[in-house]
Amino acid sequence: MKKMLFLTDGFGRGGAESKLLELLRHLDTDKYNITVACFVDQGLLRDEYFNLAHRTIIIPRDPAKRFDLSLLLRLYKHMRKERYDVLQTMLFLPDIVGSITGFAARIPLRLAWETASHHNPEYLIPLRRRMYRFAIKFMNRIITVSRESKKSIIYWHPKAENKLQVIHYGIDLDIWHNPAPDEKRLKKIEFGVENASAVIGVVARFYEVKGHVYLIEALNLIKQKYPRLKCLLIGEEGGTLERCKSLVASYELESVVKFHDSRDDIPEVLKMFDIFVLPSISEGLPNVILEAMACGVPVVASNTGGIPELVADGESGVLFVPQDPASLAESLQILLDDSQKSSQMGVEGRRRVETLFSLRHQIDSFEKLYNCKKWEL
Repeated sequence: MKKMLFLTDGFGRGGAESKLLELLRHLDTDKYNITVACFVDQGLLRDEYFNLAHRTIIIPRDPAKRFDLSLLLRLYKHMRKERYDVLQTMLFLPDIVGSITGFAARIPLRLAWETASHHNPEYLIPLRRRMYRFAIKFMNRIITVSRESKKSIIYWHPKAENKLQVIHYGIDLDIWHNPAPDEKRLKKIEFGVENASAVIGVVARFYEVKGHVYLIEALNLIKQKYPRLKCLLIGEEGGTLERCKSLVASYELESVVKFHDSRDDIPEVLKMFDIFVLPSISEGLPNVILEAMACGVPVVASNTGGIPELVADGESGVLFVPQDPASLAESLQILLDDSQKSSQMGVEGRRRVETLFSLRHQIDSFEKLYNCKKWEL
C-alpha cells in the first residue's frame, strides 16, 4: 500500500479544492494510505475534508508573515516522520513549499497539480515566477488540467516542458445529469424566477478574474429587448461583490440581477438555468462548465484558457471575446432568440462530457501516475 500526502492551502469551495476533494473520495483505500495536510484551518469544505475516510491534518502557516520559514521546518519534520511514497501539491504555496521539503525529505514521487493558467495575473508577479521556477527543479511531474495551462507553463518556464502532463478534469455523471421532470420548474419557483422568459446564471466566486462585471454590462445592453430575463449570480463573497452590486444599481438592473451566496445544492441550481455563463478573464479548466454541460445546460463562456477545450463553439455552447460586453451580449442573444438551438447545444454538451470528460478516466490517469516508479516518468 502506497503512503501518500496531499498538500493544499485552504478548504474553500473553489474549483481546485472541490476537485481535490472529489479525487480523494474516489481513490482506492485498499491501494493508498492517504493524508491530507492543509496550511489553513478554514473554508466551506472544511468539514467535508475532515469527514473523509482518509486522515486530514492542519500544519498551520502564520498569516501575518509574507513567507513563514518555520512552515518549511515543520512540514519537513512531518514528512521525515511519516516516510511518504507520493506527494501531490495543489495551489501556489503548497507547490513551492511542498516540492522543496518533499525533495529534502526524500519522498520518491513528487507531483504538482496545476489547475490555473500561468498567464493568470497571480502567476505573473515576478517574485512568484522566480519562486515557481526554482521549485520546478524538485518536482518529478507537473499535471495540468488543460493544454492551454501546459502551454502557459512552457511559455514562462521552458525547462519544465519534459515534466508536464495533461489530465483533464472528469465529471461524476451520477451527480451531474439532466433534471428530473418538474425539478427545473420547482427550483425556479424556489428562487422566484418562475415567470422569467429565461434564467441565465453564473456560479463563481466574486473575484476580478471571474469577470462578473462584463456580464452585468452585457445585460445592460440587452435589457430592453428581454424585459423578463433574469440573471442569478451565485458565489462566495470576494473583492468584486460590492462593485458588482453598485454596477447593477447604476444600470437599474435590480429586477434582473439577483445575488446569492455559495450554496450546497449547486447540481440542482445548475439544472435550473436555461443558459450558464462564465465571463472569466483567465481560466485553467473551469470545472463548473463541465458540470453545467453534464446537466444539459448550454454554455456561453469567454474564449480563454482551457475553455475552448471544453466548449465546442457553436455546438455545445457559444464562446465570446474576453472582457468584451458587446461580444458577450451578442452570444447571449444567439441562444435567447433560438430556444431550439439552445436545447440542441445542451444535449451536445452532455454528450461531450460523457465521451471526453468522465471522472473514471481522470481517476485512472492519476492512479497510473501514482503507481509509476520515479524513473518511469
